[in-house]
Amino acid sequence: MTVATPLRPYSPKSLAAMIGAPLLTIGTLAAVVLAPAVSAQSTTAVNCSLGDSLSTAVAEAEPGTTIEVSSTCGESVHVPRTVHNLVIDGSGNATVQGPDASAPPTGPGSFTFFIEGQGITLQGLTINGGAHNGVHLSGPASATIVGNTITGTGGAIHLDKDSTAQIAGNTITDNLGYGINIQENSYSRIGFTAPTRGLNGNTITDNDGPGIVIKQWSTGWISGNTIADNQGDGVVIDRNSLGEVYDNTIEANTGDGIRVSNGSGLSLTPEGAEAPSQVAGNHTAPATLNGGTGISCTVGGYVSGATGTINGTGGTTYFTEGCVNSLTSASDIPGNGNQASSLFQLSS
Repeated sequence: MTVATPLRPYSPKSLAAMIGAPLLTIGTLAAVVLAPAVSAQSTTAVNCSLGDSLSTAVAEAEPGTTIEVSSTCGESVHVPRTVHNLVIDGSGNATVQGPDASAPPTGPGSFTFFIEGQGITLQGLTINGGAHNGVHLSGPASATIVGNTITGTGGAIHLDKDSTAQIAGNTITDNLGYGINIQENSYSRIGFTAPTRGLNGNTITDNDGPGIVIKQWSTGWISGNTIADNQGDGVVIDRNSLGEVYDNTIEANTGDGIRVSNGSGLSLTPEGAEAPSQVAGNHTAPATLNGGTGISCTVGGYVSGATGTINGTGGTTYFTEGCVNSLTSASDIPGNGNQASSLFQLSS
């Protein structure tokens, strides 16, 4: 079992500088390189039905430890900065039940997982509860979050303060807020992992907020995911952030398919060596349009690449004055593009 630790990305100081110029790829912008994987050195078994504590096992873990969890653990788990290169593996047989998701957050103990360490892997878990977040990374933290079911949380996954994450193969559904939120100069691959770069998309559906939010100088690759039936936009890129978004199914959200605003950039074309290795055309979904437009751009945003078949009840695109439109038709890049169904008209 291995743990990959992505290094912190570089974020631009002004995406406004890209206006009128080709959009930079995340590969050139973030320059993300993964450190060599660290092999697990020991294994610790945690069975909460026998009185074991996952939190205690985490606090005592040496670098390279794999914690194999079984049964249901009713606790808030803190992974401190002193813990790194740790795997928490539920193998599909473990639930971590955090605090009441509807309660106001009062600190780290309000989250189901509060991660400050580096090279942390969460896999094969069902993650429930957590006021504000089920999984909260506070930086500079780094994690691989793969193959989990995250439901009934305040908001499923949150990154801030220069954190990095690879988020793939998860089911993120029925949460009280967003599916994934990346902010404060953080970076994430969503739908694939390095170094293989093969697609392993997330299913992000039926959440009470947007599917994915990238904001405040953050960057994200979003590829191979199903983002549907969320209350709000499918994908939001806001406040001087950058996203590459392609080969996703984006449908039946109540807002726009993809919303770009406030000096942010969107590329719909895979570019650079760090892009996913198996990008193909979107899978055709039923004609359930998003509630707004397919792609909206306001307040100095920049959009480039192939539109694919993304659409909404308000049409394919909506651009305000000051946004740069470098979109091309889906046929210009065969096999690429996003497909959308329903999202709401952008509100300012």
